[in-house]
Amino acid sequence: ALERHHGSRTRTAKALGISLHTLWRKLKVYEGDAQRRP
Repeated sequence: ALERHHGSRTRTAKALGISLHTLWRKLKVYEGDAQRRP
C-alpha cells in the first residue's frame, strides 16, 4: 500500500480507512517482525 501511494503514510492510512497513528503502530510491528526473521 505504501508503494502505491509513493511512500505517503498519510495517503496510505486514508486509503486503508485507518488513522495515521494506527498505520505507524502496524508498521512498527511489521518492521520488528521482519528484523527477527532470518
